[in-house]
Amino acid sequence: MSLLATISSVEKGRREVNLNDANRCTWECLVPVEQINKLDVTQIPWANIRVGYNKDGYKSPFAKEIRDSLYLRDGNFDSQHKGIRIIADSANLNDGKLTINFGTQAKVGNFNTNTRGLGDGGTTVRLISEALRDAAEPFIQGESKQYVRLFVYCGNYSKEDTSSMVEAWNTGMNAKSSDMLNYQKRFDGLKKMLDGKPFGLTLPKSGVRKFPSVSYYTGENADYDITEIVQFGCLFAMDSARTAYTGVGGCLSFFEKEAAKFKRVQPLLFDIIYLYESIISELPELYNGTGKNGGGLGRFLATRPVAAGSKSPTNLPFVGRDVPFTPHKMWAFPMLAAFRGAIDSDAEDIGWLVNPLELFRAEGANVYKEILKTSDVYASDSFNIGRDSNLYGNLQNMVGRAAEKAYRKGLYPISGR
Repeated sequence: MSLLATISSVEKGRREVNLNDANRCTWECLVPVEQINKLDVTQIPWANIRVGYNKDGYKSPFAKEIRDSLYLRDGNFDSQHKGIRIIADSANLNDGKLTINFGTQAKVGNFNTNTRGLGDGGTTVRLISEALRDAAEPFIQGESKQYVRLFVYCGNYSKEDTSSMVEAWNTGMNAKSSDMLNYQKRFDGLKKMLDGKPFGLTLPKSGVRKFPSVSYYTGENADYDITEIVQFGCLFAMDSARTAYTGVGGCLSFFEKEAAKFKRVQPLLFDIIYLYESIISELPELYNGTGKNGGGLGRFLATRPVAAGSKSPTNLPFVGRDVPFTPHKMWAFPMLAAFRGAIDSDAEDIGWLVNPLELFRAEGANVYKEILKTSDVYASDSFNIGRDSNLYGNLQNMVGRAAEKAYRKGLYPISGR
C-alpha cells in the first residue's frame, strides 16, 4: 500500500513538467504554517539522513532567523526562507488539498534507505512543529497569515538522484550562514592568508601557482567557495572526518564555535588543498598502473565510485591540471582524510610526520583499493561510502602505519627538517 500525506488549505499551487523528462514534474505551492507539522519526521518519510533531530542544530543563527520571522506574524515568512523540498512518486492538488504519494517502499521516519520523503527543510519543519505545540495563540492573524513555500518533486528518481539532489539542496541552504559569517568578518584572518603567497611544508619549491580565487558571498564567481575551504580544513580539524563530509552547515558551525581547533590546522590548508588536487589528478595513473598488466584511464573511470559520478571535465586550478571527470566527495573526501594519518600528532605545532604528497604517490593506489572494498558494500547506493565512519578510521590507520614506517626509514622527509 502506498504511503500518503495530505495537506489542506494549500494556495497558489502550480505544476511544472520537467522539460528533459516527461515522467517528472514539480509542484510548487504555499502551505499555511499550521499544516507543516504533517511533514514532521513522525508523520512522513525523510530522505535526508542529515536532517535528523539535533538540539545543537536548532540553536544556530539560521534557526534563530526562522524562529524570529515566524513569530513576527508579518505574513512574509514564505518570502524570507527558501522553503521545504520533498521527493515523491506523485502528487495531486484538488480544491486546495495536496495529496503526496511516497510509494510503497518508503518508511515513516529518518532512514537512509528512503528514496522518497523530505529532502530539505528539516530545520524549518521541526521549528514550526515545536512552535505550533508551544504557541499560546494561532499563527493566523487576519491579513498576516504565515505560509511556507513547498516544492514536491515527483517522478522516477533513483537513489543516486535523491542523494545528489539532497546534497545540492543542503549545500545551498548554508549560503546564508556563510554570508552571515563573512558579514561578521569571521573569515578575515583566513581571507588574508588565502590572498597572500601560498606557503606550506610540502609545496614544491618552484612552480606553485597563486592560490585559486575564493568567493565569500553567495553569487560570486570563483574557483572555490569559502564553504569548501572551511570543509577542507574541518576534514583535518574535527574529531571525526566523517562529520565534515556529512554537511557544510556543521563545518561552518565548527569554524565559528571551535575557532581554536580550526586555526590549529589553518597553516596546513595550502598543503591540504594542493594534496587534494594532486590526489584527483594523479590517482587515475597510480591506480591504472597496479595489477599484472596495468590498464588505461578507462580502468579507473569504470570503478564504481567514479562511475556513479559525473563525467564532466574538471579543472584543478591550484595544480593547473584538468581531469576528464568530476571528483565526487563520497570517495575524494575519505581519500584525502586518510592523510590525517601523516600528521605529526606529537608535535607542539601541527605539522606532517612525512611529506604527505610523496606518501600518497607511494600508497595512494592501495588506499583507493580500500575505498573500493567499501563501495562493494554499498553497491546499491555509492553515496553512502563517504558516510561510513569505519572507512575513515581504517584509512587513517593505514596511512598512519605507512607514515611511521617511512619516517623510521628516512623516506619522504619534510624539507628543512
